[in-house]
Amino acid sequence: VLCGTEVSIAQSGIPEVIPLEMCYLGWQESMAQLANLVEPDIPG
Repeated sequence: VLCGTEVSIAQSGIPEVIPLEMCYLGWQESMAQLANLVEPDIPG
């Protein structure tokens, strides 16, 4: 990665009743929430 952070995620042991699309949606939401915590909000 030239700039930023590369994240590799391996999912295993997820019950079959949970659709794969929901796993991806969950990770996207988790990454968005993490970004809100770690990225500064610099006014101006």
